[in-house]
Amino acid sequence: MERRRLLEGALGVGVAALAGCLGRQEDPFTLKVVNLDFGGDADGYLQVTVTVSNVGNDPQEGTLYVNSKLNDEALVRVRDVALEAHATRDYTISYDVKYDDVTSFSPHADIEPKDG
Repeated sequence: MERRRLLEGALGVGVAALAGCLGRQEDPFTLKVVNLDFGGDADGYLQVTVTVSNVGNDPQEGTLYVNSKLNDEALVRVRDVALEAHATRDYTISYDVKYDDVTSFSPHADIEPKDG
């Protein structure tokens, strides 16, 4: 009798654990900004390079927002992005300001799911 209860308890725990694994869903939006860097391009203009990774198992599309304050002026640059599963890609955003003319620059990048 004691053995039967032990087996029933073990079976119940196993079923519950399996149900938890099967019921678990991945985060539906899996694009992540993993790096941001800036500098001058080949012509001397300011550019920002944002590295985006898809950490999920499905292709993803999103909208990349680069918010910045450039020489005390607030700017927003927007790019559509698309990546296959487990892919990483650099996106470059250029500005019409020479890098040598930049007195202050503070960029920040966010990515959001693409609107329906």
